[in-house]
This record gives sequence, structure tokens and C-alpha cells, in this order.
Amino acid sequence: MRKCILISASIFLCVLLAGANPAWSLTVGSIDVGEVDTWLASTRLGNSGEDTELQWVRSVLGSDIVLQERTETEEGAGWLRTNEDSRVYAFDFVGDNPEYFLVKTGATSSGNTHFLFENVQNFSWGVIDLDLNDIESIKNVGKLSHIGEYGAGAPVPEPATLVLLGSGLLGLAGFRRKAK
Repeated sequence: MRKCILISASIFLCVLLAGANPAWSLTVGSIDVGEVDTWLASTRLGNSGEDTELQWVRSVLGSDIVLQERTETEEGAGWLRTNEDSRVYAFDFVGDNPEYFLVKTGATSSGNTHFLFENVQNFSWGVIDLDLNDIESIKNVGKLSHIGEYGAGAPVPEPATLVLLGSGLLGLAGFRRKAK
């Protein structure tokens, strides 16, 4: 009986390990830039002003998203090819660890100009694979306009939360007075 349980557990462990995906980090030079970030959406915006882009990003992610930083790029400057894959590029963010980022290009073969990504592992680097989904149309573009870095805004307390906090503080003050 014990031998059967041991063999079954060993087979289960082997199957489990065989199905596991290894997590590989990519590098630029000797710098670990994490793994490829998740492409979320793309669109063509007639106006690429900060307000227009922010409204589109909010329509995809929700209204609590704020623009943290916007970096202008020249002819792809700042994008570095990773050591492991010539189709994967990384960008060192200017801002403080954005949760999401937007890449604005010139016109692409798909017609889209704005590409939104979720930053998944190393938040100080954006990493994109040019062969994924709609992104491959970036490959033949001559210029990247800018990178927008986005994150959740500071949470605003609800009125009910403030009332609860205030009544708790009043209760503590009253209890302290009564104890004296």
C-alpha cells in the first residue's frame, strides 16, 4: 500500500513539474528587465494630446487611472533590444514604476497608433514583443512619438468612511473623558 502511494505521488509530481512554465527574465546588457509585458488594447486616436490619451486609457482601465509621466522619443531612442530575443525590446521608464504604459507610434499597417500595455514584472522597465497580436504593425514604423506612464490615482475616501472615522474618534475622546 505504501509503495503504491509513493509511486502515485512520484508520478503526480513529475506530471506537475512537466506542465510548469518556466519564468524567464530578459536582459539588456547585464540588466534584468523582467518578462514581456501584457498587451491590453490598441486604437487610432486622431488627437494624441495628453487629455485624449488619458480618456482612452481610462475607457480601457477605469476612471481612477492617472498619467504619471510622458517621455518623448526620437526615432526609437530609448528602446533597447533584449539579449535573448531580437523581437523583444525594453524601455527604461523615467517615472516611478508605472502599472501601465502607452506607446504612441506613427501610422502603422493596422492603422492603430496607440498601444496600451500592463507592466507585469519589473516595473522600472517596459518590455514589448513586436510579434504579438496587433503589435507587430509597430515593426515597420519609422518613429515612436512618446511613451505615457500610467498608474492608479490616490484613493479618495468616501463620505461614509469619513463619518465612521469621525464617530470612532469622538467615541475614543468620550471614553477617555469618562475614564478621567
